[in-house]
Amino acid sequence: MTSFSSTEMLDEWQAGAEMAGFASTVPQLGIGQSGKNGMLKATFELHKQITRLTQAYARPPMYANGALYLDEQLPGMAFLYLMSGSDALVQGDRLATLVTVKEGAQLHVTNTSATKIHGMRHDYAVQRTELALESGAFVEWLPEPLIPHPGARLWQHTQLDVHPEATLIFGDVLSAGRLARGERFEFEIISSQLRARRESRTLFDDNLVLQPSRQRVDGAGLFGNFSVQGSLYVLTRQMPPAVLADALHEAAQQPEVLAGASVLPGEAGVLVRILGPRTAAVQQAMTAAWRHARQELMGVGLPDTRKY
Repeated sequence: MTSFSSTEMLDEWQAGAEMAGFASTVPQLGIGQSGKNGMLKATFELHKQITRLTQAYARPPMYANGALYLDEQLPGMAFLYLMSGSDALVQGDRLATLVTVKEGAQLHVTNTSATKIHGMRHDYAVQRTELALESGAFVEWLPEPLIPHPGARLWQHTQLDVHPEATLIFGDVLSAGRLARGERFEFEIISSQLRARRESRTLFDDNLVLQPSRQRVDGAGLFGNFSVQGSLYVLTRQMPPAVLADALHEAAQQPEVLAGASVLPGEAGVLVRILGPRTAAVQQAMTAAWRHARQELMGVGLPDTRKY
């Protein structure tokens, strides 16, 4: 996992070339200023069969509560809720979340509400996540959906470093907009790159660039007639990926959605991809696949995350 000092400026992180045409000065509060250059760094370690938050650093607007313990079936698993002092991502934001999970630790990460991306006249927002799992770690990373507003611009980069003997269940959900308001693909650009690595070797990249003004995003191979996309990555060597893919494919077949599962490159695990008309329908299918993966890999059902 890349090491960053607490004073490092996130605006020095280079976004993809597709964002170059949007780079500009933010007149209200400049890029990298207090409240816009946010970071959360956290380390979790196993102590006497309980996962503890042993190191933490937060820079506004990002912060997190201490570790919670909400799973009666896995009482040693820590729960981390990611939070922000801002109600949304806005122009010029540079936010990073860097989490290390040590040997044998168990962690569930989520947030308290959907991540909204406001419309932007200047520059763009950056959201970067780096997650490292050591041997025997078990991590679930399942945030609420991304919801871009009209004119939103986001560059998102995720790096997953997973030890061969660790297991990661990683999900994300992207909405085409505020669907209840009739908004669909009115954002300017969403660029998302995900890279998974094992022992410094790249397992696979999963990249998506959506720019509705320059391409059809509602055609075949992208969203089609749907408005919400969900992805669930299960990186594990605990069971044959082909067997797990078949099981998760069946589990994800829920009302209103189009869902499928496939084996990831190098037999790194399984990817479940889901398309649906509403976030609730996609989340229902994601939850069904997550439930089945948890049962297969850990022998337990779902926890009560106590969000609602």
